[in-house]
Amino acid sequence: KKLKSPSNRKPAQRLDFRNETIITIDPEDAKDFDDALSLKSLPNGNYQLGVHIADVSYYVKESSSIDIEARKRATSIYLVDRVIPMLPEELSNEICSLKPNEPRFTFSVIAELTPEAEVVNYHISETLIRSSRRFTYDEVQQIIDTGKGDYVELILELHKLAQTLKEKRYQNGGILFDTVEYKFVLDEKKFPKQVKLKQTTPATSLVEEFMLLANQIVALHVDKIRKEFNMRKPLPYLYRIHDEPDPKMLKTVLKFISSFGYKLNKKKITSKDINELLIKVQDTPEKNIVNQVLIRSMPKAIYSAQNFGHFGLGFTHYTHFTSPIRRYPDLFVHRLLKEMLAGTNLSAEGRLRRIQSLQAVAEHSSIRERVAMEAERECLALKKIELMQEKIGQEFDGYVSGVQRYGMFVELQEFFVEGLV
Repeated sequence: KKLKSPSNRKPAQRLDFRNETIITIDPEDAKDFDDALSLKSLPNGNYQLGVHIADVSYYVKESSSIDIEARKRATSIYLVDRVIPMLPEELSNEICSLKPNEPRFTFSVIAELTPEAEVVNYHISETLIRSSRRFTYDEVQQIIDTGKGDYVELILELHKLAQTLKEKRYQNGGILFDTVEYKFVLDEKKFPKQVKLKQTTPATSLVEEFMLLANQIVALHVDKIRKEFNMRKPLPYLYRIHDEPDPKMLKTVLKFISSFGYKLNKKKITSKDINELLIKVQDTPEKNIVNQVLIRSMPKAIYSAQNFGHFGLGFTHYTHFTSPIRRYPDLFVHRLLKEMLAGTNLSAEGRLRRIQSLQAVAEHSSIRERVAMEAERECLALKKIELMQEKIGQEFDGYVSGVQRYGMFVELQEFFVEGLV
């Protein structure tokens, strides 16, 4: 069928947010915009936050040909020089993408927050929005730095609230890793000419904190429904879980970090202990290496039909809801939520039907995520090799980024290329 964009008529049972100021914030080269934000002050001094997510499930019906292929892929793969999308580009880049000045169907978390970022009320609804402006991370960062630009009051308020959320998350045990990513500058033949460092900024944190909040609210909402209906067993749901690190692996990493003069002499290492260590290295030359080796010591987060909490974020309940264009679990979660809102999966029969398929989706999505990450890593490694081919015989500054019995890893400071000595 030829899929159509939403019309300008108000659909039944959808909240109409087309007259609200709503913005998207994404990387400069992004083509699919699946999340948008709104914020307004309430008479009682609180804020009404809107996290609006593309309603992909409206278009991709369960067990349809597109759904079967999307489930098989489970994720979009972001390589250095191309994207292998989970969904057809007519959907991911066009009809579902939250483009400026275009009406779009969304699934939204509308939360009332105090200035201290405490959630006092919320509701989850199908909505219709029209994005007012598309921002890049760099544009938002410039507004945060200068206090000037389009929608400056909105962005500064969002920034202030996001920083409060981040601080709260840290206090509750979330680990604030300073992650490092790289971006290649390619020529017309897609050959790498330069590599740039991409670090977490207040602009990227702004978006991340609100996505984390929405994901947490949605996961907590499922438990709230179970309690309201006095259900002894959990409702069928898909969680994003993260286990505690392996004590032996963590001990090995902490031994390496102790060579820099940082010691943790505790039998049981908590997330707060790790955070205190990260704060100590914040403005030191060894900051990047300490962050890297600690990240490597953490287990991988996975999808699960059972909730075991998220160690890295410090959350008791967490799911993936905010990226249905590029992640199948998020699309699946949207369907589960819609069934709960309609009351169709609250019956014993409805729960049984979903439980049978949940774990299979969780396991397959976790496997496909690892495959995608490995492909992305291999592509990065390939581009680094291409970049360094012309530099054989030259000398560069580097630092030791890891030590094993068989040698030490050294990363070149100028190109972020790691090799074994």
